[in-house]
Amino acid sequence: MTTKQINALRMRQILIKRFGIAIGIIFATIILAFICESEQIRKADEDAFLVNVSGRQRMLSQRIALASRALLLSDSPRFEASCRTELSDSIQLMRQSHEFLLQDVQTSPGRNAIYLGEGRLDSQIKDYLRSAEEALATSNRNVTDHLARVAFDGPMLGLLDQVVTEHQSDAENRIQAFGTYKAVLTLISLGTLFALVWFVFQPTVALVTHNLEYLEKSNAELIEFTYRMSHDLRSPVVSSRCLSQLAIKLLDEDDPQEAKEAMRRAETSLTKLSHTIQDIVSLVKQSMTDPLVETVPLRSIIEEAVQHSRDLPGGDVIDFQVICDEQLQVQTKRVPLKQSIENLVSNAVKYRDINKQTSRITIEVITAKNDFELSICDNGLGIDPKFNDQIFGMFKRFHPHVSSGSGLGLYLVSKNVDSIDGSVGYRPTTDGSRFTIHFPSLGA
Repeated sequence: MTTKQINALRMRQILIKRFGIAIGIIFATIILAFICESEQIRKADEDAFLVNVSGRQRMLSQRIALASRALLLSDSPRFEASCRTELSDSIQLMRQSHEFLLQDVQTSPGRNAIYLGEGRLDSQIKDYLRSAEEALATSNRNVTDHLARVAFDGPMLGLLDQVVTEHQSDAENRIQAFGTYKAVLTLISLGTLFALVWFVFQPTVALVTHNLEYLEKSNAELIEFTYRMSHDLRSPVVSSRCLSQLAIKLLDEDDPQEAKEAMRRAETSLTKLSHTIQDIVSLVKQSMTDPLVETVPLRSIIEEAVQHSRDLPGGDVIDFQVICDEQLQVQTKRVPLKQSIENLVSNAVKYRDINKQTSRITIEVITAKNDFELSICDNGLGIDPKFNDQIFGMFKRFHPHVSSGSGLGLYLVSKNVDSIDGSVGYRPTTDGSRFTIHFPSLGA
């Protein structure tokens, strides 16, 4: 697996992790919003109940005073029994409500001060209830008058109103706090959605777009490859068959010289077919294998490529110059790098300019930290600038009258360089060509 493929896999894993985190935040925000809303509803119900209970205390104090007055003035046993029942129920309900409200005073400094502070509402209510029980038991006029004064004109009435106000204020504060929490949770949700778009959706679209472009390019190359192969493989076979039949016919006509010429041409055609098949095999091997990263002595594999090229036709007249540190080593994949160098150097030999007095090829390596630039310069035929965008395409031949290659050589170079996470480029020079391979140290 190439570093680019590894990086793509890591990017997918990162995107999946980011997506999971974003979904988790959104889910947590939704749950938190639900909990806050449920708590707010519960608190609102509780506040409403407390407001009702505290407000009812005021009403009960006045009902007790009125019931005690009615009991004092009752003129029939039936009416007296009704007044006693109402007074007893009111006393009991006011006492229960007071005990309930006392449990809540610790949650509010304001209500605590009202009940237990200087005004001592707690003591006033208890005194009032004791007076009410005395009125129920004795029907004493003085006690009844005292109850009326406390219920309608006494300080207890104002303190009960303050308690109601305190409960209403707490309820309003909780509503405001809930609004703040809701706004914060909304902002968190929107921020998470924005982060999801920025850090997940956009990279995912870019990754998918890149993969689609790669697939479209690969599909187009495959279609072209299939079409050209059907032609390039069939053509030499048909030609060789026809030439073989011609040779047989010439032998039957006792013309061995022409028969030999036909067989020579058939051999040339089959040699071309062999080279094409060899290039196809190399291309398939390159796409199906992934060599291990190893320590490569760069000067050594350059000299091997030079030695190989010296054995090609015309290679013995080339002036080779290698500019590379003897001790330079790089962490990379040996086979694709070696094949790329050999292919470029052998091309420089094949397409030398025979009209020039001296043919030269210069191979130079420049290092910059963990990056390397390997250039191959020659003073050969060069490539017409109009073909610049086709140089590394499939089945591209720019000097068919000089060499009968398959047109896959430079395409194979580009694929090999891709496999070492590098790039290859071409530019014409004043007297030839310059191919440059940039590649990193994969172990860095």
